[in-house]
Amino acid sequence: MPQRILGYMSNDNSLTPLAFQKVSQEVTLDTSMSSGLGLSFIQQDRVLERKSPQMTGGVHDVFGLLSDAPTRALVACVQDEILSHTREMSPHRFKDWIYAEGMIGSRELRGAEDLNAASLERLPDFLMRNVSEDVPASVRFFDLMYELFQRDIYHVVEHRREEAAKAFAASIARMHHASDAPFHAMLMNQKFMMAAAVGEPLYYRTIKGIEQPAPPPLYEGERTRPVKSPHFRAVIIASLDEAGKEWQTLEPGKILFLKNGWALDTVEI
Repeated sequence: MPQRILGYMSNDNSLTPLAFQKVSQEVTLDTSMSSGLGLSFIQQDRVLERKSPQMTGGVHDVFGLLSDAPTRALVACVQDEILSHTREMSPHRFKDWIYAEGMIGSRELRGAEDLNAASLERLPDFLMRNVSEDVPASVRFFDLMYELFQRDIYHVVEHRREEAAKAFAASIARMHHASDAPFHAMLMNQKFMMAAAVGEPLYYRTIKGIEQPAPPPLYEGERTRPVKSPHFRAVIIASLDEAGKEWQTLEPGKILFLKNGWALDTVEI
């Protein structure tokens, strides 16, 4: 698979390493042929990036690499092909939004050239100034941003979550109609996330409460206990090879989105 995407959101960044350690034992994610890793994460209302188009020795222990990001929200993309520049890599960002695509059969969305050209024609200047016109995923990202602006959702997305998911579905449907290639896509800001599965399933997992192992004793005879965090909440969505029984499947043709109260729902593409 040329690209795999993963999204994570929680209510406590201090427990992010523990959450990734937990889920890493539940899934199979073969990155032995991967060469690069793109990561965008939100920290104190800012979107930060770490992108490595060519990692020496490949990408190993993806969850370990991600757990180092001090964040409650991140999107990552593992890349099989070597790219020449970081701007070609997913995720892409605009203000506090993060977008990633995962192509399954090829590096690019086959047959989508006309769609991308039409998107460039309709984008207003304030968005065009931020587009990397020679990077198709960037064009599609800003086309989606324009869809949210047109529907008056962009600034109030956390209050109109289902409408935002339907706008996302409309953009994904245009991509699907332009190409028969399977792909995954994900969009996130600091309060909201959604993902699309086209042609191949995605997998997702919710965590409600988490327990930290008992710390080692500081002196002989000291008794330590596990630390429970019952109020911890997290959602992880990922392109996986295999997922354990704790995971659920997002079937192709559907959008998964985060509702208020850490509930999840779907809409059709």
